[in-house]
Parts: sequence; C-alpha cells; structure tokens
Amino acid sequence: MDLKPDEAWAQIGGLSQQITGLCGSQEKSATQLLQLQDTLKQSEQGKREMSECLQETQTALSLQEKVACRTEREKRLLEAEVARFRTGLQAAEAESRALQDKLELFQGLQSGAKVEQQNLKESLQAAEGRLSCLELSQRTREGELQRAQLRAAELEAESGALQERLTELRRKLGESEERGVTLRPQ
Repeated sequence: MDLKPDEAWAQIGGLSQQITGLCGSQEKSATQLLQLQDTLKQSEQGKREMSECLQETQTALSLQEKVACRTEREKRLLEAEVARFRTGLQAAEAESRALQDKLELFQGLQSGAKVEQQNLKESLQAAEGRLSCLELSQRTREGELQRAQLRAAELEAESGALQERLTELRRKLGESEERGVTLRPQ
C-alpha cells in the first residue's frame, strides 16, 4: 500500500498522539495502583490494631470476670459470717435473759439464812460478772455484725459496679468485633 507523504505524516502524528495518551493512562494507572497499595497497607494496619485492641479487651474482660467471681465468693463468705454472728448474738441474748432471770431469783432468795445468803451472794457476783461479759460480748458482736453488714453492702455495690463494667466491656467487645468484621477485605 502506497501512502502519500502527507498521509504518512498525518498517520504518524495520530499514532504519536495515541502513544502520548497511552503513556498518560499508564502513569494514571500506576498512580492508582500505588494509592490502592497504600490503602491496603492502611487497612492491614487497622486490622492489626483492631486485633490488638480486641485481644486487650478480651484480657480485660477475663480479668473483670475473675474479679467479679472473687467478689461474689467474698460476699457469700461474709453473708455466712453474718449468719453465724446473728446465731451467736441470739444465743448470747438467750443466755443473757437466762442469767438475768437467775439474778432476779437470787435477789429474791437473799432474805434467807446468812450461810445461804453468802452462797447466794457469791453466785450472784458470778452471774453479774458473766452477765457483764455477755453484754460486752453482745455489744462486740453487734459491732461486728454492723461491720459485716456494711462490708456486705459495699461488696454488693462493688459487685453491681463490676457487673456494669462487665456489661460495658462486652458491649465494647461486640462493637470491636463488628468493626473488625467491617475492616476485613471483601
């Protein structure tokens, strides 16, 4: 096929423009490829960071669950101790009433013979000493009971706060897992 010089130059010019256009497209594609590689690196970095955050959250959640279990055990032990104190207090009150009754009986019999009166005085003094000890013991146990009840209330509040913290951490864990799923490449 014979071409005239003008037609050949026109074809060369057209081909030159196509080559220039293809070079520009190639540069644009290379730039887009670099941007996509940067985006992929950022996505992988975000995925690693999310995985680390998820691991930290799971560790914190596990620790919180252990603390909550320990607190619950301590609460049950304190409740059992409170029950023992109450039983002891009731026994001390019953013994106190019984000794008070004996004291009143001894006081009624005091008008008897001097020997019997002396014996009764000794019994009375012993009963009064025991009553004082029991009253002191009763006051001590009441104080211990109040302290144990306050501690049980504190543990109940602490348990509630830990349950709220546990619920919040579970919610955050769920959100973290959802974000981790959305950050995974499709």
